[in-house]
Amino acid sequence: MDRLTFLVDWYNKEHDRQGSLTDSLNIPIGILTAIIAVIFYLLNQFTFGSSENYYFQVLFVVFIAAAILSWLFVVFHLFKSYNNLFAGYKYGALPLPTDLELQYKKYEKYVQDYKASLSNSITADSLYEAELIKSLTTAVTINISNNDLKAARLYNSKKHLFICLIFVIFSLIPFVFNYIHSNKSHSAQEVIIKNFDDLKK
Repeated sequence: MDRLTFLVDWYNKEHDRQGSLTDSLNIPIGILTAIIAVIFYLLNQFTFGSSENYYFQVLFVVFIAAAILSWLFVVFHLFKSYNNLFAGYKYGALPLPTDLELQYKKYEKYVQDYKASLSNSITADSLYEAELIKSLTTAVTINISNNDLKAARLYNSKKHLFICLIFVIFSLIPFVFNYIHSNKSHSAQEVIIKNFDDLKK
């Protein structure tokens, strides 16, 4: 395999990798949406103010606060992975076909003008190929760096997503105890009316 073919293949692989990294953001985003819905549900259903289950309230607040903080870290790293916040990623690319064609014609003219002083191995094609190799090398290097950075940030987002899930699960423990205690204290009371006939009088 010659250098040009090798670089073209590598360039295409990094281009495909860029797309797959962007597509892989969909799953964490979906999980994030579900988690924030669960957090809001737990916060709305939790009964605060009772002194009897004070420690459960403290545990719940700590776990929920940690889950929300982790959730924010996930969002931050996802934004960094997707678009480097608002800076964006500048990927390397080959020049436009029209520019490449213009460059090739310049090489043809150069070889014609200096044919006498050039060796037989130097042709418009060889100069054009060398320029392509140079452009591809630069583009592939930039794209590898960008994709590695995106992958690292995606990994960080998944790591914090896992931590967020752990805290949400932990928050269910005090939530369940609070729910059971709440239901007991607010259970319906049975009212028995005696001497109903006397009330009618």
